[in-house]
Formats: sequence, structure tokens, C-alpha cells
Amino acid sequence: MDCRAASRSSHWVTRRASQLLALVLFVAACSQGETPAPAAAVDRYHAQPAYQKGGTALLADYEYPATLNPMTARTDVELRLAQLSFARLWGLDDQLRPYPDLARRVPTEQNGGVQLGGSGAMTVTIELVPGLRWSDGQPIGADDVLLGWQALQKQAGRQLPDGAALSKQSDSKLTWSFSEVYAPYLALGAELFPLPAHRLPGTSGDAFFARPDVTSGPFAPAAAVPGQRLDWLRNPHYADGRSERGAYPAGDGPFTHQAWLDGVSFRTVPSRQALLDQAQAGGADLISHLTAPDLAALRLVPGQAIAASAAERMEFLRPLGTLRDDRQLLDALSLALDREQLVHDSQAGYGKPASGPFPSALTAAGAIGGSRPDPAAARRALAGRTVTVTVLALCEDASGGLTQGSLARQWAPMGVTVRATCRPRDQFLAALQGTEPLLALYSDDPGSDPSDWAPLACPDRALQESLTVGRTSLDPAARRRAFQAAAQRWVGIRCTLPLYEPERLSQVSARLHNFAPSPGSGLGTWNAADWWLQAG
Repeated sequence: MDCRAASRSSHWVTRRASQLLALVLFVAACSQGETPAPAAAVDRYHAQPAYQKGGTALLADYEYPATLNPMTARTDVELRLAQLSFARLWGLDDQLRPYPDLARRVPTEQNGGVQLGGSGAMTVTIELVPGLRWSDGQPIGADDVLLGWQALQKQAGRQLPDGAALSKQSDSKLTWSFSEVYAPYLALGAELFPLPAHRLPGTSGDAFFARPDVTSGPFAPAAAVPGQRLDWLRNPHYADGRSERGAYPAGDGPFTHQAWLDGVSFRTVPSRQALLDQAQAGGADLISHLTAPDLAALRLVPGQAIAASAAERMEFLRPLGTLRDDRQLLDALSLALDREQLVHDSQAGYGKPASGPFPSALTAAGAIGGSRPDPAAARRALAGRTVTVTVLALCEDASGGLTQGSLARQWAPMGVTVRATCRPRDQFLAALQGTEPLLALYSDDPGSDPSDWAPLACPDRALQESLTVGRTSLDPAARRRAFQAAAQRWVGIRCTLPLYEPERLSQVSARLHNFAPSPGSGLGTWNAADWWLQAG
């Protein structure tokens, strides 16, 4: 059967750029053994018109959010749900390209929003869309942006450039100052959510963000049963300012209307198994947090599809302890790696072999050529040594054991024995800071700009210099060259052993339209204002 014929292209418009977002639809009519064809790629995001409006989309997960504060969200589900309620200065679409949201335009050198000073300093001008309002009718202004900036500065682990400052010029205009050129300002602005300054003073932030009663996103929380459910209704003021003529001078603001849905309802189930049971029953419009091992039981669910999209995430092995300095062993292990086989064994084919340390979704990093497995060269590099290596995985990672097994099979012919083990999250994270000689099977997505990955890099001078050049240049070609040099050095010194890029997997009902997952963490609801449901 040709799965394309059943791909519901008239029901679900997908966008992706070639080599960026691979969105594959599995439909109930496809038999388990067939390989579906990818959905057609188009150049940029365009929502399908909402032929029907109203209704409530049901979302399900096995984790309940501890907060709906987008500035302190620590999990994918927290950020995914928080952005139903809070809008960004500018966002990132399904191809990780910035689009204006609360800001009238994404500031660049070309549109005059970025100015470079003679001393090397950089100034970014932020202009808010006139007439924006919070869900209670109060205006959204510069004070709200400043409050969001303060929250961003306090984020745990956040590394901001020295001297970065945000100042208010008027109620709708701000200036962002940097002591040097800082190219990741685009990624930083996409992470800045203005917060309601008129509502938060004198209020416990934790209590407010458990169920915010003032929002800027397409929906506003209406009811909650802690630990079980959250319900949102359409924000009546979401289109204020956005829908006015000239709100976005370049005409590139994608959300100039009220949300098409009446609301969104989120349900938490007690366990992963319970989530799979609900997925098998087709009991929700969108189920996230799925993994490759889950899919065998979900391919024949009537009225449901599996959406597999690229993620800005990389699975890799991090050498720890004395293994960091065992270049002979690391060279041999890297030469023997069959990354395509790893994707097949651990992700059931839902992923992409790594060709460097940066995910392919980060197009600013460019690409370096991947390497094919060379077992003969690996044996020569090992020079007859017989070695046992410990590969440590996260116990909560459903595919970790599959990856460990694949590595063991690949390395055994050259005399390397894998001792597979796992630890709970807290113990695993502690091991990353320890001195045990092991390889940590580690997955991370620190951000949408290649510079965000610098904290994962080794303290190697040449590598850090290339990363610095990429961070301090606004020229796309210069940035790409710098990050390509960094990637080559990263791989060459075995800073980590990149394995593969896992895909983000969700189950989506046939009646939900315009679901367009983004590679970014927590960006599965970035375009929820465009979602609509087909009745029947």
C-alpha cells in the first residue's frame, strides 16, 4: 500500500525545508511492515485555513507540569504547555526560523534593528506591536519585557554575555545592549517571554504560575485539578494589536487572529504504560513523549497518526575519568561505529546518523561529512588490546539499553567488551561530574544556536576559539565556517562520540489540523493558535 495516499495531506499541512525537518506520517491504514513515504516539503510555514472553528483539543502525557512559568520551565511538557499561555518577543517556527510575535519585527542589521558601534558593541532595538493586551485587557508593554528579562537572567545555568543590558525607551520600545557582537541574540530573544508586571507584584510567583489568570498567548487557563488536568479557553484579547493593519511591517507575523479552537484540555495519566494504553485506544488528539520502542503497538490505531520530526537533540557518548585521555581506545571505538545501525537498533529507524556534534536542525552550524564504519582500521588502531568499557545509560531512557546492545555488537569483533549499566537521573548526573572511567550515553538539547552547545565542549583552545568566532560574528557564512571548524576539532579530539539525532515522536488524531512540530525543545505548541478540529 502507498502510505502517501493515506497521508491526510488535505487534513494536515506540514512544512519542512530539505535537510532540516523530516516529518513522516504513519496512518492507520499502513501495515506494520511497510515504510511510509515522507510528506511533501514546502519552503515555509503556511497554515491550512480553518474550515471549522471551535471545539476543544485533548492533549495527554504522563507528566504533570510543576509550573506554567515559561521562564523557569525545566521539562518539555512544562514549556510546551506554558507557551499556550505566554507569547514570546519572537518565536521559532517549524524550521527554527525566527518570526515576529509580540515584537513588530525580528531585529536584524538589514532592517535597522541591529546597530554595531565603533568600539565593537552591539545594540538591538525591540519594538512591540502597538495595541497588544493581556487576557485581562491590560496593555502589554516594555515593563513586562523587562520583567521577563529579569527572569531570564536568573535562570539556573543561564550563561549571558558580560555587560548585556535591556533598557526601556518608551512603553513600546526597548534597547538591548551588548559589549560585543553577540550573534545568538536571536535565540535569546526567542526565549524571552514578557511577564505581566501589573499582576505579579505582591503575588507569589509559584502560586500565580500554577494556573496563570493573566496570559498573552492564544489560550488562558480556566480550570485545573492539580496532578490530573488543566483546561484552557481562548484568550479573548490575543488578536488585539496583532490583527491591525501594519502591525507587522514586513507582513511576516503568522498569528494575526484569535485562536481557532475554543480551548485546549490537558490530561495526565499515572504512568508511561497508561499513556500507551490511551494511545492504543485513540483517546486524545495529541499524545507526546513517545519513544521508538512504543511505536510497534501504535501503528494500526484507527484515526491516529504518528508524527516523527527532527529535534535539536544529539545522542552521544561522553568519555569520563581516565577514558578522556585514552585516545587510542577512543579512536578505535569511533572508527568502528556504525551510526546507521545504531539508529535502526535503538530508534527503529526514527533518527539520523550523527555527522558531527551539532544537530542538523541547527543550520547556522553548517555540516561536516559523516564517516562510515571501518572495523579493520578500528582493529589496527586498538593494536591488539583487549578492553572492557562501561557504558552508562539513564535508567529512565527506554532506548538506552537498545543503544548499549548495538554498541556491544559493533565493538565485540575488535576485542572490546561492553559492560552495560544504568543509573537513576540524579545518580547519572552526578556521574557526569565524577572521575569514574566510563562512557556516558548522554542526550542533550541546550539550545537552538550552535553557541548554546559550547558548555558541552572540551576545554580545548582551538575548539573554544572557533566557537568564539561563531558567537561573535553576524555574517552567516563566517559563522558557518567557524562552527564547521569547531565541529571538525570536536570530533577529531574525541571530545564526545556523536551517535545519532533522535526524532521527536507524537501521536496525532486525524481531526487535528495544522500540527507542525518544531525541532526546538518544548516547541510542539508554537502554532497552537492555528490548530483546528474537523468534526465527525
